[in-house]
Amino acid sequence: MDESVEAMTQLARAVDRGATQEPLAQRLCRACLEILGAGGAAITLATTRPESLTIWATDRTSAALESLQDVIGEGPSREAFDSGSPVVVQLDAAVPGPYAVFDDMAEDLLGKVTIWALPMRPAGTTIGVLTLYRSSGGLRRTLDEAQRIADAVGAALLEDARTEVPTSLAAWSERAVVHQAIGMVVAQLGVPTVDALALLRAHAYTSATTLTAVASAVVSRHLDLAGTPDDSGRPARGPTGSRSAGDDDDAGSGQP
Repeated sequence: MDESVEAMTQLARAVDRGATQEPLAQRLCRACLEILGAGGAAITLATTRPESLTIWATDRTSAALESLQDVIGEGPSREAFDSGSPVVVQLDAAVPGPYAVFDDMAEDLLGKVTIWALPMRPAGTTIGVLTLYRSSGGLRRTLDEAQRIADAVGAALLEDARTEVPTSLAAWSERAVVHQAIGMVVAQLGVPTVDALALLRAHAYTSATTLTAVASAVVSRHLDLAGTPDDSGRPARGPTGSRSAGDDDDAGSGQP
């Protein structure tokens, strides 16, 4: 059997397991681990940048990796989406990487690992990114085969969108909070939406928290970026909606 056909057959079988109990995104992430031999995986959907939504991560580290890119605005997943081509990054302090901020922060988070960011391109249109990491060695399949699997994952998500909406509502709700916070910052400061998002990201970065947590603090009026913070001077602990490896085997929304 052709290796590509074998990989697709294995993907279908893995996805079919637990079909009545588990969300499709969870089954797809787990299947990619089994087929490609990665240590962790995350699926992020996007239609335009800077907007993106991590709908599932297999572990806390994968979820944190996506959240880091969301906060600092750079990284392999973002480049893979923008370019429509796979991106492979090896985190090693001895060898300077392509991302000034991401490389150092990601290595602190993951150690010396390799990250594969594969754009999901069903019908030739990039709808998101499948991101994998592994602490040693390469993937079990070639990069071309891994890319075909990522495209198949994207097609499966599009095909099953109607039945998977309820399982993703919490994640979409988190992104709605970010949109609401952007609108409030625009109204408070009179800046463009792109600058408002940059301010939220900057505050998340300096506070070592997530973009969703900062947005929640703005919406609940515990944080005023115009210069009137709450008594603590720090954003309130907003809901992140994440499920992580500490709670279950997989992380639901992927936001740490």
